[in-house]
Amino acid sequence: MTRNSNDKIKYYCLAASFFIPLLSYILLLLINSPDYSMPVRLLMIVWILLSVAVAFLFRKKKKSVAIMIIVIGIIMRTGYMILTPCQVRHNDLALEGFTVTDTGHAGYILRLALEGRLPETNAYELYQQPFFYFLAAGVARFVNFIVPGNLSNYFLTDVAKVVSCTASCITLLVTYQLLWQCGISDKKMVFSIMLTAFSPQMYITGGKVTPDALAVMFISLELLYTFKWMEMRKFRDILLLAIFFGLGVMTKISSGLMALPTATVFVIAFLKKRNDKKELAVLIKQFGLFGIISLPLGLWFGIRNYILFGQSLTYVFPMDPRSPMYNGNLSLLKRFFSLDLRSLHTSRYVDVFTDNNMPVIWLKSAAFGTDDTIKGTDILLNIFGGLTAIIAVIMVLAIVYSLITQRKNHYLIFCVVSVLLFVICQVSFAMKYPFMPSMDFRYSFFIIIPLSVLVGNMLLNCKMKVPVAVAEVIISIFSVLSVMIYCFV
Repeated sequence: MTRNSNDKIKYYCLAASFFIPLLSYILLLLINSPDYSMPVRLLMIVWILLSVAVAFLFRKKKKSVAIMIIVIGIIMRTGYMILTPCQVRHNDLALEGFTVTDTGHAGYILRLALEGRLPETNAYELYQQPFFYFLAAGVARFVNFIVPGNLSNYFLTDVAKVVSCTASCITLLVTYQLLWQCGISDKKMVFSIMLTAFSPQMYITGGKVTPDALAVMFISLELLYTFKWMEMRKFRDILLLAIFFGLGVMTKISSGLMALPTATVFVIAFLKKRNDKKELAVLIKQFGLFGIISLPLGLWFGIRNYILFGQSLTYVFPMDPRSPMYNGNLSLLKRFFSLDLRSLHTSRYVDVFTDNNMPVIWLKSAAFGTDDTIKGTDILLNIFGGLTAIIAVIMVLAIVYSLITQRKNHYLIFCVVSVLLFVICQVSFAMKYPFMPSMDFRYSFFIIIPLSVLVGNMLLNCKMKVPVAVAEVIISIFSVLSVMIYCFV
């Protein structure tokens, strides 16, 4: 596939990622129907069948199936976003109702949308970085201008799902670009894209009023443009990398974690060129540009909150140790370094009061989030939970395979490092804040993206045909069940 054709795909899918979620939500408000779930599902089926038909017509083109998966992923995210009200599977949405004085995500958005001001306190969710809320308030004002009549505070908040959905769609496109950058062939790329397109956390966060999906989009872009800079070292790439880091940290502090491996890449490049004065001068200019752009963008709000509230950059609103979700009294072995099979057998869903084992919480929340509102028959949901566990094993094997066979592939080792970094940081976070919510997979679900790259590499290069074929079948069944459970059951 040529770079020009790859660029065309990127621009078409990017346009779809921006316009489909927003236009769909505006159309929903204009129709103003009390029950729109069935028409939405039928429309999704029609679009999916059209995507499959187009891919079949152009089946001789290698990238047609990969593009079909991306399109279906965008359709599914948009459908899930439309079908799922903001108060379903939410996190700290509206603690005091949909009011300007609320201290949850709703209150943050409404302050900006209705009064054009940042929070006057850092209570509960109001300490969060502001970029997601800026975008959410901007979309709320735009939709309120387009749709006749003033929207209620509920819909001014609910429309923020468009930001999350758009970010999730763009993340899917970034995954495609990462796979292309890492040399994963079109045939095996399909299965890697499936992992990103149909992983439940991508749906769930893409339909939530939280900064999570937007933060993962920026972290993915940080990964992609670090790779691009490693390849060509262009000013344009480091400029975009600086913007993505700055906006990422302005969305969520954890977006800055990628600065550690990226800085390592910078240091290695600097050391390699230390005897070449011309190249060294270019690198110094690029690093200066990176710092001048990324640091003010990422840190201004943290400085503002430090001045106003004495809030540290890594501040998290404290939970009460008397909470039933507190698990600091349990051993590290029980919480992090064992597998609670009894909990897996007892319930497929996370119990926020009794589940205290991080590997089990990750498996459960990766498949079903952290609540029990997922519909479906027991056998269907149990099969899906089992497939999620098997795919987790495949991903671990992909890490091991890359470390053994691809140690000289800098892109793949960077992916391994980014996965391990996020895992270690969440374990550290859960030790510092010993409560069940600190163990939720949504804090690290970005790792699905580099893991999908590693899986694609393993499927491409592993010589054992039978295990590879089995893994491909498992990923395909997992994807079909994910679509069924989250959008059609």
